[in-house]
Amino acid sequence: MAIRDLIVNGDFESGTLSPWIILNASTTVTFSHSGYFSAQLFGGDLNSFIGQFVPASAGQSFELIVSLSKIGVNPSPPVTIQVTYFDSLFNFLGFGKLTNIATERVPNVENNVTWLEVYQTTSPAPAGTTQAFVLINKLPLTGSADILVDDVSLLLSEAMGSPGPTGPTGPTGVTGPTGVTGPTGVTGPTGVTGPTGVTGPTGVTGPTGVTGPTGVTGPTGVTGPTGDWAYWRNWTYWRDWAYWRNWAYWRNWAYWRHWAYWRDWTYWRDWTYWRDWAYWRHWPYWRNWAYWRDWPYWRDWPYWRDWAYWRDWAYWRNWTYWRHWTYWRDWTYWRNWTYWRNWAYWTIMCICGYLVFLIK
Repeated sequence: MAIRDLIVNGDFESGTLSPWIILNASTTVTFSHSGYFSAQLFGGDLNSFIGQFVPASAGQSFELIVSLSKIGVNPSPPVTIQVTYFDSLFNFLGFGKLTNIATERVPNVENNVTWLEVYQTTSPAPAGTTQAFVLINKLPLTGSADILVDDVSLLLSEAMGSPGPTGPTGPTGVTGPTGVTGPTGVTGPTGVTGPTGVTGPTGVTGPTGVTGPTGVTGPTGVTGPTGDWAYWRNWTYWRDWAYWRNWAYWRNWAYWRHWAYWRDWTYWRDWTYWRDWAYWRHWPYWRNWAYWRDWPYWRDWPYWRDWAYWRDWAYWRNWTYWRHWTYWRDWTYWRNWTYWRNWAYWTIMCICGYLVFLIK
């Protein structure tokens, strides 16, 4: 199998850089990877490169070989090595290879004559390819060393033709063991809620809560019709004046004849006592429940034990009279104190009583 190097003057032994396309580069005899000459790409802030076009055809792949080194202890700049494909009109068709050599990766040639040897295989040339361009490019880096390039080759195997048809797929191999289970994925969105199930049996009733505060009293309802005064219209009890006819108590007007007490209205006219509510506001008597706690009278139930009257609830069960609060709700009569404030009525009654006594 014949192998052909497509690069011309890749070892620079001609002493020149022809036919390379160059920028900020020259030949040198100070150091070399082989022979006497090598190419020198100037360092520092300059962009330095050498490049060369070679013939190529669609489907061809190449082996690229480059030797690199630097001069001195200054840092080596970044370097790119690339192979690109073009058609006959120099239209770019794609990259065959692109290699980036980072800063400080190129060795110092002054240390035991060390060189970095790069070996790269390109991808096949695409359809329409008529030429390939090999470029070795030193990128700018302030204070960087010069780069030496030597023994550049782009090798092509003559027996290498176009790729043949893909052979038949071989039998599937034995399935390997199951790998370790990966971490659980993110939980997906919640699905649609299903139908409500059958209601279960009612649980045991809990304890009754604390009684809340009494609500605000509602407005007074409309006054109903006046109740039946049948009970009061029956004057049988009142017509029986046996008790009232006995004037022995009333005939003794000694107490009543003495009008000094009644004529002297100083006590009644002076409302200081009634206006002064200090007595009523001071509740020591009422707060002292010693009298009320002593129930000797109430503990004696002979009167109360006789429930004959109380057992007959016929009168009490009929709440028609009591439920009908028309009379009691209507406080017009009681609120109107004109009748009570008018003492003329009481004065006349006293005079009549006195006349009755004189007649007797």
